Amino acid sequence: MIAPNAFRAIEKAKITRATGDMRSIKTAAMAFYGDTGAWPLRHIGDNRRSSGMGFLNDNDGNGNPVPNWDGPYLQKWAVNPWGDINSAYGNKYYWDADDSGDDNGDGVFPEAQVIMFNVLRKSAQTLDSLYDNGVLIGANVGYIYQNLVVDGNPTANPLTLNWMIMEPIE
Repeated sequence: MIAPNAFRAIEKAKITRATGDMRSIKTAAMAFYGDTGAWPLRHIGDNRRSSGMGFLNDNDGNGNPVPNWDGPYLQKWAVNPWGDINSAYGNKYYWDADDSGDDNGDGVFPEAQVIMFNVLRKSAQTLDSLYDNGVLIGANVGYIYQNLVVDGNPTANPLTLNWMIMEPIE
């Protein structure tokens, strides 16, 4: 009887933490964009996008200073509450800003977003219901959406969620 309640409390705390992290990252990304006219780590691939680089230091991802950078925009790069140190990007959020991506398939790009890996389906649905339209799969997925299902099973668990920061970049 106690274990299910404890599990629910832990998941609720993770949802609250992820929400706060997303708000902080969004505020930081918008401040960075306002100062520099570009997104942090634009066109940069690999695990540098899970490092907070650009948000934390004056670095475009290739070791070059960013013109008009006035940060740091965050004190530290947050740890994904559902993260797995053994996954491709460890236990970090993954920042994705590019000019060619249309990850949610709505035909509008470019996009800037934060990706959370290993989110339990029920938590993903709660986040989507709180901050979006509650649709995780299919058309009209909105700004928090399911990006990857490992198989075609609609009950697949865990999920990858993308949290849109801004679409489109103007």
